[in-house]
Amino acid sequence: MDFEDAARRLDALPIAPPRPDGVHEGEVWQVPVGRILLSQRSAPEPPWADTPEPDEPPQPLVCPECNTDREMYVTGAWDTPATVRCALCGHAWAPVTGRRAVLLTNLAISTAVREQGLPGNA
Repeated sequence: MDFEDAARRLDALPIAPPRPDGVHEGEVWQVPVGRILLSQRSAPEPPWADTPEPDEPPQPLVCPECNTDREMYVTGAWDTPATVRCALCGHAWAPVTGRRAVLLTNLAISTAVREQGLPGNA
């Protein structure tokens, strides 16, 4: 099994978090996430594995314009692909594609709502 096949299999897993109450379809969020760590896997873990281990340690996502790996924002609406924006230089790009980009948006929004609440309800 090659990496692309493994990625397709991982993308098909139902691991997306449920949409939090108060998060509306089409509502665009900009979530400060600080540093984003990406890990790569060359093969899926067996279903009985408790915690999948990446083949290599996670690597920080680096802005292609200014080379910083901190102060990132994830922008997107629920179930839409994420855009990452560097707070230092303003560059925006899509570091991942497909289902992984949607999962990045959903995870950023879910985490922000869980840890900080909905905007205006602080």
